[in-house]
Amino acid sequence: MQIIDDWLEDWLSEATIRRLALYAASEPAADADHLTAQLSHDALADGYDLGQLQDACGGNIRHFLEMHRERIPVVIHAESMAGSALA
Repeated sequence: MQIIDDWLEDWLSEATIRRLALYAASEPAADADHLTAQLSHDALADGYDLGQLQDACGGNIRHFLEMHRERIPVVIHAESMAGSALA
């Protein structure tokens, strides 16, 4: 099993960010509560406890995700630009 910090970095990998970007694009009302629940669920499913996750997120999972969620529109924009360049 990876240490939680490495697992969290993998969760925030480009593939995950793209998945979250698609979610955010399809659900404009999506908020940090949903992402917090998803991250918590995924961490538990992979054998980590919520205390480890809280520590890896600097003590506040929701705030951690809000900080990383700012990257999502950049991914959406980059993908739409790549698509328009191919057209």
